[in-house]
Amino acid sequence: MKLQLETATALVSLFITLSQAVNVQTSSGNIKGHASKEHPDVDEFLGIPFAKARVGSLRFQPPVKYKSKDEFVADRYGYSCIQPPTIVNASQPENWQNIARSQQEYTNYTSEDCLNLNVWSNRKQRADCPKTLRPVLMYFYGGGFHSGSGSDPNYNGVIFAQQHDVVFVTFNYRLGIFGFSGAPGFTQNIALLDQRLAVEWVRDNIRGFGGDPNRITIFGHSAGGASVDFYDFAFHKDPIIAGVVPMSGSVNSFGRRFDNTSEAGWTETAKLLNCYTKSEAETATCMKKADAKALLNASLKASKIVGSQLDKTGQLYVGITGLFGPTIDNKTVFANYTERVTAGQLSKVPAILGFNNDEACFFTQSGRLPNKPEIVLGVNEAVFACPLQWGATWRANAGVPTWKYLYEGAYPNLYAPACPGKPWHGQELYVIFNTSELVTGDAATPGELAGGKYWRNALAAFANNPSKGLITKSSPIQWPKFNKGKGQEAVTLGGNSTFEHVAPDLKWTLPCYTPRLRYGAPNF
Repeated sequence: MKLQLETATALVSLFITLSQAVNVQTSSGNIKGHASKEHPDVDEFLGIPFAKARVGSLRFQPPVKYKSKDEFVADRYGYSCIQPPTIVNASQPENWQNIARSQQEYTNYTSEDCLNLNVWSNRKQRADCPKTLRPVLMYFYGGGFHSGSGSDPNYNGVIFAQQHDVVFVTFNYRLGIFGFSGAPGFTQNIALLDQRLAVEWVRDNIRGFGGDPNRITIFGHSAGGASVDFYDFAFHKDPIIAGVVPMSGSVNSFGRRFDNTSEAGWTETAKLLNCYTKSEAETATCMKKADAKALLNASLKASKIVGSQLDKTGQLYVGITGLFGPTIDNKTVFANYTERVTAGQLSKVPAILGFNNDEACFFTQSGRLPNKPEIVLGVNEAVFACPLQWGATWRANAGVPTWKYLYEGAYPNLYAPACPGKPWHGQELYVIFNTSELVTGDAATPGELAGGKYWRNALAAFANNPSKGLITKSSPIQWPKFNKGKGQEAVTLGGNSTFEHVAPDLKWTLPCYTPRLRYGAPNF
């Protein structure tokens, strides 16, 4: 009887603890979180502003830190950044239509006042070990620099916080012309500065959520992977971060824009809005006053007009990412990354890099690229395999602890007719975040669920100790380091019943010809 009473008392106490709102004092105010519906032992804090609204005269300007002492109720996602609406294509397979519908949840809820972030932290772990700070995983979303959101339900970090003893963060950065305007005389690549400010916010505030500001690992996919890689070079003097994971994207992946290409997009957009004059200042003033939706639509038209004037390689890149993206300014985005590495201008934090077996299938399945073998091969090599190979080699040669992977998982609910049995660009994210059933409507297989847990274990082990987390004997994950010239090995994921095996580095020893990358490519 006494034992039953003690057990009941403990359960009531736990229920009260988990149901109570939790407040964290931050530079953005007193943030009031709440227990996650899916996992009540995890607190989530949604839509926290980290930068002042960049609207009106502040449009196209670098971010400025948001400060407040007021209470902020973080009970729902904030606005996503302005982007084109997601269209459901009835000719696509049902699972692809369902994925598009899941994206409409955030693309229909946009604003220029969108610089906010989300935090997931395990309350029970904080209560059990209040003095223990946990590693932080911070996710940079992809979307070709013109779409995507930290509010995407597919990137819900609750499962990381619930199962893997990490604090998880997502956030928003500006997109398209709003984040990469190409305007003459303006600061370029302000979206990359949004990303930096978000990392600074995490450094300054994450301790209150139980996170370790000295163990922040940034990882991202596609444009998010490229962003993580850009960050590693741009902020090497004060990186803040402890590790990087560029997935299916790197500094050489998507065709960096030169000034004349970016400026051409800005000029064409201004003409479409009747804003263009010979005075750069007058043009900019008009563009700042333009209706945000009209500006977005004009920029999309300008992207097609200017893109059609580029060579075939340029058109290919614009077909993947749009016209408004990272522009070479030699401050945040550089013309020659080989020179940067030679000069030691890289943060040298440990890194994991990798890509999927058939990245290009996503673009052919969605109709953004023609389904021709030479184009599929060219995109797989030039946009993904080769750039990530260079990134791994640069780091290994500089003595940076580096790991590489090739993802080969393929699951029925994530099937794509254009590449049956192969993993397309972004397919692994639904496995990692355990959201494939949520977005496709079809159940995940046991192997898929096990693969997702394996992925998360690997990322958590790396975040816990970026230098040794993947090679420590006590770790459940054992990956060999990549050491160029001393036996090339890559970890292959999802290609067999155990999900992981170490194989000779066949997929990485490709003929990486620079002519495939001549548009926006550095001189290698």
